[in-house]
Amino acid sequence: ILTILHGVYSDHQDDWEQYTQDQHDLLHWSGQLFQSVAPSPSQQQMASVRNDIRNKLGEEKPELGPTGTQGIDLYELSRNILCASQDVLEVKTMCPRCGHVASTESNTDVVWTLTSKHWTNHPKKLGLRGNRPISDWLQAAASQKSNRVCTECDQTLHLEKCYTTAPSFIAAITHEVNVHITSTLSPPGLLEQYRLCGIVYYHNFHFVCRIITKSGEIYYHDGQSLGTQVKFIGNMLTVNDKTLLKAGKFKCRLLIYTRL
Repeated sequence: ILTILHGVYSDHQDDWEQYTQDQHDLLHWSGQLFQSVAPSPSQQQMASVRNDIRNKLGEEKPELGPTGTQGIDLYELSRNILCASQDVLEVKTMCPRCGHVASTESNTDVVWTLTSKHWTNHPKKLGLRGNRPISDWLQAAASQKSNRVCTECDQTLHLEKCYTTAPSFIAAITHEVNVHITSTLSPPGLLEQYRLCGIVYYHNFHFVCRIITKSGEIYYHDGQSLGTQVKFIGNMLTVNDKTLLKAGKFKCRLLIYTRL
């Protein structure tokens, strides 16, 4: 995740502070760390940046990043680093028949954990779910049948999610579903299009990633074998999307999109 964020920072050094001022302090603060090691950080410098961010996260939430542990859950790490500093996602429990709103709440979450249940629990029949675009999966997850009924008409209530403010990043945990990885994403409730900026892969207790630049160039990074170097893979205009689902034995776990 840190390597992907550094890639986004490299594309947006001049406006990073502006676009991350409404994000979590860790994301905003990481720009200062990236600036201190720019433009081509050594492996030791990137390790120092990673440790600084992890220690700061550990201070805020010791249960996530305590010093001396081997790692942090991918979902928890991405959710806490990428989340907004203010509420951006509105969640309504409402009746599709009479329009009664049973409850409304908001949160700062920008990370979606996608499962096959999201497809089958959607109020409408969506057809086959194999290889559907990531936007379709988010739209499915954003509208779900609840286990509650309307107090006005006894209709099953729906859980409807949409963004009221555009965060800098949107991410999706995808290892449980077969998605079609697209270069752009339209989040629920927003007109803005987000571009794919990174993919995290996992295999045998090890993570690697691919970084996608603003111009669509794809680079592969494995800290164990490449250090801080990256390997050019191709361009989003020409690469087969199925190629993006795997990196050798490594399988896609996390997609990160940005409006930067």
